Amino acid sequence: MLANKSFFYSFLFSLVLVIGLFGIVNVSFSQVQTERNKVQDLKNQASALNPGGLDEPGTLIGRFTKLWIAGIGMLALVFVFVAGVMYMSSAGNADKIRQSAMIIVWVILGLTATLGSYMILSQLFEFIE
Repeated sequence: MLANKSFFYSFLFSLVLVIGLFGIVNVSFSQVQTERNKVQDLKNQASALNPGGLDEPGTLIGRFTKLWIAGIGMLALVFVFVAGVMYMSSAGNADKIRQSAMIIVWVILGLTATLGSYMILSQLFEFIE
């Protein structure tokens, strides 16, 4: 009878020990999951503070360069339009025709230089990355 009682208490103690260990392991896993959720929440909050998605200075420089090129392109379009209007309204005046032709030539040279510098910068940034 004493052996059965001893076996019962040993079994009960082992059962409580195993349940306790699994409970601790389960709590520690849930704490890890909670920490992962906290980290993910912090990442989401940080990305909300950075709506442009600018992770590196190169990204900002690249976006500024593209914006600058677009602005120069629009300005060149305006100058070509103005030169065309000057040419059409010259009424045979040689000075106005020459002036409008020179505007178009300088716009083409400016666009060529701008696009060439953009190609050089884009290759440079690709090489740096």
